[in-house]
Amino acid sequence: MLSCSGSWRYFGIPCQLVSEALVSQINQWRTLSSCTTGGQRCLYKLQSASVHFIAAKHKSPVQGYEDVITLRLVSRNFFSCCHVSVSLKSSVVKWFLENEKAKYFS
Repeated sequence: MLSCSGSWRYFGIPCQLVSEALVSQINQWRTLSSCTTGGQRCLYKLQSASVHFIAAKHKSPVQGYEDVITLRLVSRNFFSCCHVSVSLKSSVVKWFLENEKAKYFS
């Protein structure tokens, strides 16, 4: 499983607003219809959400591999700043080995 992580700071925006915006975006991208022109902005599924933690899954519309996304939101500066860290685990490598390796390794 491939994994990566990153972090962002939203100065002047409380974690409550950041959490609401992220959850809203995940919900907007939940159906296949949001990928009619291609790309990966579809098939997201919210697993759980609170002000300080969001978990979601994403399924690639063409290849079908799955990403597990975890976001952690921490309030800073008397709740005026939100620090967001993200962790992504993807089954893209497993999908590649199961479906594409014959093209490259035969």
